[in-house]
Amino acid sequence: MGFEMTEIFEREMTITHRDFFRILPKALKDYLYQQHENVINVTLEEGEIAITLSEEGVRQIASLSLPKTNVTFQIKNVAENTKNEFFKQFDRAYHRGGG
Repeated sequence: MGFEMTEIFEREMTITHRDFFRILPKALKDYLYQQHENVINVTLEEGEIAITLSEEGVRQIASLSLPKTNVTFQIKNVAENTKNEFFKQFDRAYHRGGG
């Protein structure tokens, strides 16, 4: 048996599930993935990343209401450079406001 390295972290994203899944093919265009309800399993050349969406919520800022989804990433056996490339593409796809 080999050594398994797992890292888990969570992000709060200001997005609905509908918008998240609409953008997902662009965010994961270079990767094989399977979606089952609110869980996406991404297979990389080395290792895998499981992405889990919480239930949708609302973030209230004064009188402004924004959609909110907590997104958990479970990263298994992925080298640092591979992880950085993955999140560079993922973040670029979900980036809003130009730039």
